[in-house]
Amino acid sequence: MTPNDYDYLRSLLKQRSGLILAPDKQYLVESRLLPLVRKAGADSIGGLLLKMQEPGAEALIADAVTNEGVAINAIILAEACVGALKPEGVADRIRRWGVEIIDVPAAAAQVCARAYLSYRRRRAAQSGKDSPRLPLPDFFIGAHAEIMDWSLATADPGRFKTYFPSVTLKTPKQERKG
Repeated sequence: MTPNDYDYLRSLLKQRSGLILAPDKQYLVESRLLPLVRKAGADSIGGLLLKMQEPGAEALIADAVTNEGVAINAIILAEACVGALKPEGVADRIRRWGVEIIDVPAAAAQVCARAYLSYRRRRAAQSGKDSPRLPLPDFFIGAHAEIMDWSLATADPGRFKTYFPSVTLKTPKQERKG
């Protein structure tokens, strides 16, 4: 992917969704789009971008987001809203991409609490620092993935590996190898 291709994608995402993609996340976009390049019969990501600009390309764009099936919960939605220019429209834009927004089941609460208490104890023992009394968002997300036996996509696998070892993680480095 050329820097111009990435700039175009960043601009398109901001224009259509209000979400801002950081300049250093090109590798994530590439890893997500490369399987779609072959599927769409394009010769490169640049060729895929040309196809995405053709009339009727909505299904191709949706496939770029959902080719493995994607769902987010309200916690991830809240994190996305924080980075949006218009937070009130984020959920509708995400749904239009074919991403399902689901509730966190009550059963995740105990798993979240167990993992977070372990984190607090470990942090206090290792650094002497206290942690917030309420669980951090990653613990709700990890607990949700654990009880549903779902894979979890993350660019920051550290906490998930430590506190949710049964959760299969999909990381950018893993994606680049495939």
